[in-house]
Amino acid sequence: MASGALGEVITLQFGSRANWTGAHFWNFQDETQGLAESDDADASAYADLDSGVTYRVGETHSGAPTYVPRLVFFDLCGAMGGVKRAGHLYGDGAGVVGDGDLPPPVLTWDGGAAKVVRRDPERKSSFLRELEDDQERWRDEDDEGEDGADADDRMDTDEEMEEMEEEEEEDGRKRKKWGGGGGGGGGGGADAIDALRAKMTSHILASPGKKPKPKPKPSLSSLDAEAKRAKEEAKKKRREEAAARLEASAARLETPGEVNSWTDFGKAMFHPRSACLLTGLWHGVDAFAGFGEGAAWIETEDRREEVRDRIRFFAEECDALRGFNVLLDDLGGFGGFAAAALEELRDEYGSATPTCAHSLRASREELTTSSASPDDARGDFRAALLNEALASATLGAECELYAPLQLGLRPLSASRAKLLAGLDARSKYHGTALAAACVESSSTPWRTRARDGVGAGDMRATARRVNADGPFVAVDAWFPCGAVASAGELAREEEAKQRRRAEKERSGSGFEREEEARDAAARERAASLADDADAVALTPGCVDRDVVEPRAELYVLRGARTHDGARASVEDARRGLDAALRAATYRVPRTRCVHAAPLPLPLPFPSLFASGGGPSSRNPSSAPIMTRVASTSTYGAELRRVNDEWRRASRAGAGKALLSQWGVAADDAEETSETLLTLARKCEGGEDSGDDDDDEEEVERM
Repeated sequence: MASGALGEVITLQFGSRANWTGAHFWNFQDETQGLAESDDADASAYADLDSGVTYRVGETHSGAPTYVPRLVFFDLCGAMGGVKRAGHLYGDGAGVVGDGDLPPPVLTWDGGAAKVVRRDPERKSSFLRELEDDQERWRDEDDEGEDGADADDRMDTDEEMEEMEEEEEEDGRKRKKWGGGGGGGGGGGADAIDALRAKMTSHILASPGKKPKPKPKPSLSSLDAEAKRAKEEAKKKRREEAAARLEASAARLETPGEVNSWTDFGKAMFHPRSACLLTGLWHGVDAFAGFGEGAAWIETEDRREEVRDRIRFFAEECDALRGFNVLLDDLGGFGGFAAAALEELRDEYGSATPTCAHSLRASREELTTSSASPDDARGDFRAALLNEALASATLGAECELYAPLQLGLRPLSASRAKLLAGLDARSKYHGTALAAACVESSSTPWRTRARDGVGAGDMRATARRVNADGPFVAVDAWFPCGAVASAGELAREEEAKQRRRAEKERSGSGFEREEEARDAAARERAASLADDADAVALTPGCVDRDVVEPRAELYVLRGARTHDGARASVEDARRGLDAALRAATYRVPRTRCVHAAPLPLPLPFPSLFASGGGPSSRNPSSAPIMTRVASTSTYGAELRRVNDEWRRASRAGAGKALLSQWGVAADDAEETSETLLTLARKCEGGEDSGDDDDDEEEVERM
């Protein structure tokens, strides 16, 4: 298979924030695959990103091939909004009872009439409704052509039949890639596959600068050609109007109340085994806010085996499973649930299969302002402190890389706030989009086919390069990132410098001081690409760049542009990044991955940019991005803070009662504190570099 050299990666998503971020992530993946398969000028750059790493090719029960994410997501019942668990691709709608076909009630006692109480179905977003209508229009147009509604469309000359056969063969190849072909029946028949193909094509049509490949047309007489031209013009107009409506519906996603679930803006179709909804827990009813609640849920009724089977289904299909990409909401019940699930993965697949996790966390401001009363706010905040400590002590041991990402309020530099003028720090839709952009960028090395100088590597090699002092890493982003100098610009600058030197030598005047000033300005311009003050810091406790002390770094630069706005080559981008890193005031082991393909911004991506990050459009089709994943001793101080708050909260009466409900005994609380101190010392430079006696005295004083 195409991904044989890279191997396959399974993505796991735990909880609401993880699934919101995952919906954005899979939108990026869909757009990348669409660009790689299109005739766009950038197709070669996107084709280097191997979609087979995260996607799987399968078949429905009727034999129709499908192309769906290699994903298992866990959420509460009812959290998928108006979208069914499997979607129409695999026939989830088959056999569903209609509004007028309710089964008769089962009466287990005599007397009285039965009353059926039924909740209204969840409303889909206008974007999803318009996307479904667009699919129907595409399917109707295809059916109209296939059924021979226009006799002139069916010519029987040898030349035209050959052209039609070539067109059908080309269409068949596309169906094999995108999930087409195959007989009808059920949800996996031709209708569903046509809808999948139309869905993939519709958002490419609706994105600026992307055009479908024109199909060859048979030659016609003048009158027939005029009628054919009028018909094509009408069809083109309908499609343009549909694309405009789809784009307008995507813009309404930023209206408050329009997005109630992560499925309201997700375009990917999932395998039926991808959805794992937690039995007995309902979205909007059960808080599922305690770390111990998730651990207790998975221990009952042998649910560990169910979780293993869900993941094993995708793992057994892999030719070479290279790791697990995990998104999780760890400050709650899904933290405990994920800890048990990752422990099962470690036991079944061993340490040779790495796990890289991104935890999605609410800001402290959100925790204190989202509650209805001050007492509830204090209780939620106390539970969050206990959850954070348990998650850090438990989940870190199960992962090669563990990157906490804070969603919500974060300090931005003046220049970055100006670029991200549309960012609403209180919006989950905006915050998860920014987090997904960072996850998409930082995962580029293990999704890129090996090529000289690019910096690609599998997940295990990538993790080893950056986890110098334990699994905890900090993530920063430059989105959109700055420009780099092209080879032509550097050559012109050097030529001008030599010309000025010759003129100064002829005139006998000084030259060195003026050129030193010019060189200093050039160095400052190059260093602005990786200016710490201009980065968006997403990891809590590692926001103040003046005190952050990196010990190993991974830089990923995608789609860099030159100062004149043109797409920079890989060589120019790598040269510009190296120049920026040389200007840094510290020296640590660094790995950099440079890729020509920018981050594609699909249609439902929110309008975060003031001017599109380079282009003048407010909604660009792509944007350059750079991320840094760093192992830093500063996170040791963050773990010490977590430990301090854990000890205070766990020793209070309310904290003891809460931990007792979660099944955490006093001995377990002390062990958690010791684990946090061990992790802190490791982050600060190694387990033996700290003073154990001082740590023990600190514990005794608290």
